[in-house]
Parts: sequence; C-alpha cells; structure tokens
Amino acid sequence: MKEYKIDTLVSRKPTKRETFSGITEGRFIVVDPGTKYMGWAIVEVSRNKQPMLLDRGTIIRDKVGTESTVAMLDELFSLIKEYEPDELVIEDYMLILGKTNGVFAVPALIGIIKYEWYRFSQKEAITVKPQTWKNVICRSPSAKKIHVREAMKAFLDPDEYESIITEFEEKRGKSRGDYGEQDCIDAVAIGLYVCMMVRNEQITKEAEIFQE
Repeated sequence: MKEYKIDTLVSRKPTKRETFSGITEGRFIVVDPGTKYMGWAIVEVSRNKQPMLLDRGTIIRDKVGTESTVAMLDELFSLIKEYEPDELVIEDYMLILGKTNGVFAVPALIGIIKYEWYRFSQKEAITVKPQTWKNVICRSPSAKKIHVREAMKAFLDPDEYESIITEFEEKRGKSRGDYGEQDCIDAVAIGLYVCMMVRNEQITKEAEIFQE
C-alpha cells in the first residue's frame, strides 16, 4: 500500500470533472484495456487522508484466441471481487491515424468489460479519454509513453516505480518492443487522475457547505 505524493497535485489547476461529479470518496479499480496486456490499479480516496494506491499490476494474455481473452476477463473480475471497488474507471480507446492494431478488438473488449461491470454492480463504468488524463498528469494531451513514465516518477515512491518494471520483466521476460509494464504505469497514472478528480469534488463540496 503506497501513498501518492498528493502535495505535488494540490497546486495544479482543477480540470473538468467529467463523470466524477458528486463522487467525494471511494475505492476505484482503474483499467488500461488491451488485448495483450491489461494494466490495472486499485486506488482509494477518503476524507482527511492521503489518496492511496492499494495495488497494481498487469494481466497478460498467454496466447491468441477467445479462451485467453476470457481468461483475462476472469482475472480482472477476480480482482474486482477481491477488492470490492465502488467504481470501475476504464480508459477509452483512441484511434491513432495509421495504426490499425486493436482498432476493432480493444473497443469490443472495453464494451464487454463495461457490460460485465454493469451486470456485477448495477453501475455504469466511468470512461476517461486518454487525452484528458494525460493533459492533467503530463500537461500534454498528446503525451507519449515515455512522458507518462517520466511524469509518474514525480508521484510514486522510487522503489514502487522500479518494482513495476522489475515485476513485469520477471513475469514475462523482456523482449524487443515488449513494454507491457507501461500498461500498468498508465493504469497507475489514470488512478492518480481519478484521485485528483475526487479530491476536487471534496473541495467543491466543502466550499458549498461553507457557503451555506
């Protein structure tokens, strides 16, 4: 269990709240969807406490095929049952011109996860656009993977940051062009964005009470 360095966030200008309106605390499972690697993070925001990164990891597809995809979903929902989050936050798919990898598979996977989450919790998932959270965490809506990695060094304990890389290498093995740990870092970064949005809601709510 690790604390985010929330002091680094407080001075940043609040951004549009999107679908976090009215959410002032809770436990969230954050998903960076992918058909090969699926990053996830569990974050918790409470009143009068630092936002916490409770756990994080990467779900890895063992092989191509429907059974393997189902196994990834089973693993995700096992995490949901274990941590009992109040909300599921999932990154939306962003089509990149000239890139066809995942153009159909990833949006379909997102749809399945959102549907299964609704069946499980009777709640709609919260969808976050990549450019939205990157603009907050990296201060650029078009930030690349390397920019996200560098930005997260400012918010995470150095040992925690390094362990994300090390655990992936031990689990999967490092090969050229194989950067599955980035999906975990992205999920943690989105989790940080979630904490910021919920903290902003807390501030807004407190201001409303004060005005009354």
